[in-house]
Amino acid sequence: MGERHDLDFELNSLAGERFPDDNPDARPEFSLPRADGGRRAWAFLLAAFVAEAIVWGFPYSFGVFERYYSTHKPFSEDPSGIAAIATTATGIMYLVSPLLLSILQRWPRYRRTSSVAGLAIMVLSLVAASFAKSTLQLLLTQGVLFAIGGAVFYYPAVLFLDEWFVRRKGLAFGTMWAGTGASGVAIPFITGWLLDNYGHRTALQVWGVVTAVASIPCLFFIKGRLPIAGSSGPRRNDFSFVASPAFWFLQAGNFSLNLGYSLPGIYMSSYAAAEGFSGLSGTLAISFFNAAAAIGGILAGLLIDRFHVTTVTAICGIGGALAVLLVWGFAVSEPILYVFAILYGTFAGSFSTTWSGCANALRSRGRTVETGSVMSLLIAAKGIGAVVSGPLSSALIRAAPWKGTAIGAYGSSYGGLVVFTGITSFLGAASFGGRLLGFV
Repeated sequence: MGERHDLDFELNSLAGERFPDDNPDARPEFSLPRADGGRRAWAFLLAAFVAEAIVWGFPYSFGVFERYYSTHKPFSEDPSGIAAIATTATGIMYLVSPLLLSILQRWPRYRRTSSVAGLAIMVLSLVAASFAKSTLQLLLTQGVLFAIGGAVFYYPAVLFLDEWFVRRKGLAFGTMWAGTGASGVAIPFITGWLLDNYGHRTALQVWGVVTAVASIPCLFFIKGRLPIAGSSGPRRNDFSFVASPAFWFLQAGNFSLNLGYSLPGIYMSSYAAAEGFSGLSGTLAISFFNAAAAIGGILAGLLIDRFHVTTVTAICGIGGALAVLLVWGFAVSEPILYVFAILYGTFAGSFSTTWSGCANALRSRGRTVETGSVMSLLIAAKGIGAVVSGPLSSALIRAAPWKGTAIGAYGSSYGGLVVFTGITSFLGAASFGGRLLGFV
């Protein structure tokens, strides 16, 4: 029992929860739920997986909506802003992470309340979007309002996971984040069918109902493992790790890859249509991409728990770059496009799983680091990349630098987009270079 008590107190300290009295005799006697396994830990992880699927799977399957809005009035009258709906939604959810995670770390008692409020906002946003009559209204509802609700609902689960899993953190985060890819397998088909048969209004209202029905049960399981000391005041957030060169090498690779990461998911459906592929090919490609990202995320999580994080970032970044430049660049048929979707999803799609490993790398250099603090800045950088990539991608497509003069995708309107995405993915391995130089 003494060994178990020491372990529980150690895990309390790792999660930043301390009792106000440092006298061991003053601590209440209780037994914490098991970390890294057990019924309650796995129930939490399943609920977190579903929350991930709901919050991120929907905007990451936006390619189907992009095709519909681009070809149906009144949205087709202002097509330049359509791509920004998805990038704005994901971008905001990423960008608010430092503020929101800091608030939830400082006042942990409000985490579960945050989840309930966020779910209500998400459902409201989808219903409001169903009545939109312009691209701007879609941007404000399906983009901005959905993002606010999704972030407020989702981020408490990130902090709770840090309590439930300690030694298997990489695998746990990989499994949770696989929810995005798993939901992205089905959402494009269901959404495409709803849009083609009933229009955007019914499709969005149906997803509002699905969001509520799937998420409400999760609220009973998305909760912390560790007790909150009732008399404790707000906790101090420590961001001193930003002074470390190691952090900036990790951040540079993270930002670079994510500057182009979302573009294939947004444009694969449109690219397939432009190349004259079958009507279902774009949806299939998006589904293959999401399925591969789900599997790749779990595999990357296993690697993170066993190898240095820079090894995994190099695999993800370079693998994604090769998939873009050597496969999508020459995708002149549907099977080649599907191969690209699977490879890119497996490698680049699993990059986010490395975030928990970034925190471990900083700890190994003698710094006191909370996983949530490190991840909040990495997530925010991904958000900046997502927001910038929206208008940038539109400009690259309009430029079409090699249209009609090169083969495959390089000779289409998407040639510049392919090269840009390949380069940014390759730069995702920047932290590996930092390790070779001794900074990481």
